[in-house]
Amino acid sequence: MGIQNLSKTLLKIGEKHIKPVLLKYTKNTVTSFFSGFSLSILLQGSTPVMLCTISLINSGMMSFYSSLGIIYGANLGTTFSAILLTCNPQYLKYIVLAAGLLMKCFIRKGNLAYIGDVLISIGLIFIGISVLNLSMPIFRAQLMQSNRFARYGEHVSRPFSLSVFVTAVTHSSAAVTALTILLFKEGIVGKAAVIAIILGSNLGTCITAQIASYNTGREAVKMAWAHTLYNLAGSIVGLLLLTQLNNLLDWLINRFNWSSDLFPALCHIIINLISAIVFIPLT
Repeated sequence: MGIQNLSKTLLKIGEKHIKPVLLKYTKNTVTSFFSGFSLSILLQGSTPVMLCTISLINSGMMSFYSSLGIIYGANLGTTFSAILLTCNPQYLKYIVLAAGLLMKCFIRKGNLAYIGDVLISIGLIFIGISVLNLSMPIFRAQLMQSNRFARYGEHVSRPFSLSVFVTAVTHSSAAVTALTILLFKEGIVGKAAVIAIILGSNLGTCITAQIASYNTGREAVKMAWAHTLYNLAGSIVGLLLLTQLNNLLDWLINRFNWSSDLFPALCHIIINLISAIVFIPLT
């Protein structure tokens, strides 16, 4: 419910606030990258950014070339959600929810009302994660007894395919990432499966842009396919180099003495960061 409400709120404010930023700061690939990156962090998702970009391209206000940097930046910006989901402070969620409810009670119109909606949604997401976390030990015991989940995770193609499907259906990589973080903390899925799930969720988000570009102009369709091919290329390379990627993540965690619980969030960051570093010079 929190994720759905957050998506609806972000789409409401998208037309008014996101488009002016995209038009002003997309003169080249680098500025486009930082625009997409910053907006995705602030909005806790790439979906509103992608939808507004398609709308601007279809109206002729933005070029296809300018949208490429936005794609790279928006993908990297979504990784901030994984960091927040990993932290999930014990009392902060209640403070955020209470602040949002107070703002909604006393402010009915304007930007602050939208901010109240966003805070309520984020609070609900964190509370939902906490509830899931409480039920994980029971869930883990049942799975370990049946051993089905362990067999399912033996081949990375299976968690990858499931992640693509679930993300495409729910239009939310954040939900998939949140569940992955909890499953990893409980030892239900291994590191290889986590990498496959993250790669799959990246590819699954492309369905939103594909649907939004339906019945639009040629340039908007090109942008949607650029988004899809970019994530597809990253997913294929990631699966082929899965062992090396796993070793890199382990090295970073050990080198900086980070908690192993950060593995899914760090995986999300590294995958999208490497993709951006490779593609920006080629654009």
